[in-house]
Amino acid sequence: MKRNIKLILSVILIIICYGCKEEYIGQYPVDGNPPAPVSGVEIQNLKGKAIITYSLPEEDDLLCVKAIYTLPNGKRKEMSSSAYSNSIELKGFGKGAKTKVELYSVDKSYNESVPVTVEVEPLDSPVYDVIKTLVLQEAFGGLKIRWENPLGEDIVMGALMKEDDEFRHIETIYSSEPIAEKAIRGLASELTDFGFYFRDMFNNYTDTLYLQLTPIFEEEINKSAFVPLRLSPKFSLHSYGGGKMEAMWDNVYNVDNNLYYVNAAPEKIYFAFDMGMEAKLSRFKLWTRRNYMYQLHHIRTFEIWGTSDYAATTDPDSWNGWVKIMDCESVRPSGLTEGGAPTAEEEQYLLNGEEFEAPVEASKFRYMKFKINSTWSNSTAAFINEITVWGNTK
Repeated sequence: MKRNIKLILSVILIIICYGCKEEYIGQYPVDGNPPAPVSGVEIQNLKGKAIITYSLPEEDDLLCVKAIYTLPNGKRKEMSSSAYSNSIELKGFGKGAKTKVELYSVDKSYNESVPVTVEVEPLDSPVYDVIKTLVLQEAFGGLKIRWENPLGEDIVMGALMKEDDEFRHIETIYSSEPIAEKAIRGLASELTDFGFYFRDMFNNYTDTLYLQLTPIFEEEINKSAFVPLRLSPKFSLHSYGGGKMEAMWDNVYNVDNNLYYVNAAPEKIYFAFDMGMEAKLSRFKLWTRRNYMYQLHHIRTFEIWGTSDYAATTDPDSWNGWVKIMDCESVRPSGLTEGGAPTAEEEQYLLNGEEFEAPVEASKFRYMKFKINSTWSNSTAAFINEITVWGNTK
């Protein structure tokens, strides 16, 4: 009886295992006849890549054309292109060098033709052009960095700083912007050795540029000392944002409902606050509403005014005694000028806070005034999630 039970269980197990066997997806090979090779090959050498065009063989079951090549750094690569295309793009090249490429026609039975061997010689990767455009400038609390990337390649900039006779990474910036303007902050105001390099997505590195720079002194202004000044009766606050200006400096970032939110108004919106101390403004960061980036009442163009004269602040509608410090504009790293959902790069840019740097010659002041000229939707309301201010109070 026990033997019968064991026999039955064994049969069931075999049936289950057979039923669980994965089915082959795709066409089973039907012959062993290799296809004819491609012909009429032409080569276009570009920056960091090469495009090979060819005539396809007249094969009813052609699957693709593949290219096999070895980069100058020794890495073997394989690229393929479907039977509906007569070209293939080879990527990953760093410094230009002659490279042999083998082209194979492949049919649906996975038979390969005899190889057609050609030679490509791509130009240097665009990353080597990018570093030639690098401009570095000493800035408040750090460095300002600018470079040009006209082809819009995905690149990475690495920044090094020397400490205790060794260089360490202090910043890594990813960008595909045609013109990138970045900053590294939080650095001491002392002569420092820095290094900068670029790499592309295929790990082709430029040489490192070394130089000495001295960041300009600044300090973060203590937001706990900020006090709202009286808002003009022309304007009212939206309760959804909390209904108070203090929401603009309560250290709650990147949210949807903790905002300084001014309702639609009959004229350009303006408001002011007391920083609690006199300072020479160096820069400030502004965070907008989390769910309406580059949309709705996200402020786009605005002015910053300042004064240290308390008497000038008693009438919220008066501009007597106020001095314009700077004009500001919210921009999109993608270069787009219309609203709409941000790209992933733009979203991260806004989550980090939009940064605005004051002119070096700007005067010191205690009271800060915003004048909103436009929003990204050309609305007549405005909202700000948070603001952080840096300057020199000494």
